[in-house]
Amino acid sequence: MSRPAGVETAEPPASEPVEVEDIETLRQRRDELVRREAEIEAEINELDTSINEACESENYDAADEMETEKQKKEDLLQDSRFGRFDRQS
Repeated sequence: MSRPAGVETAEPPASEPVEVEDIETLRQRRDELVRREAEIEAEINELDTSINEACESENYDAADEMETEKQKKEDLLQDSRFGRFDRQS
C-alpha cells in the first residue's frame, strides 16, 4: 500500500525508562503494610471498647474525642489498603 505524496509516518514517541522495583522489596513493603494494618485494626478495636466505656459512664466529651481519633485511624487504614491493593494490580 502506497502513501499519498507528502504524507510521512510518525515515529512512535520515545518511552521513558520504567523503574522496576525488586520483587523482594515489593514483598517486604506489602508485608510491612499488612502488619501496620493489623496494628491499626487493633487500635480501632481498643478505641471502640474505650468509647463504649466512656458512653456507659456518660463521659461523652471523651467518647467524642476518641471517636474522632478512631475515624482518623479508619481513614489511615483505608488509605493503606487502597495503596496496597493499587500496587498489586
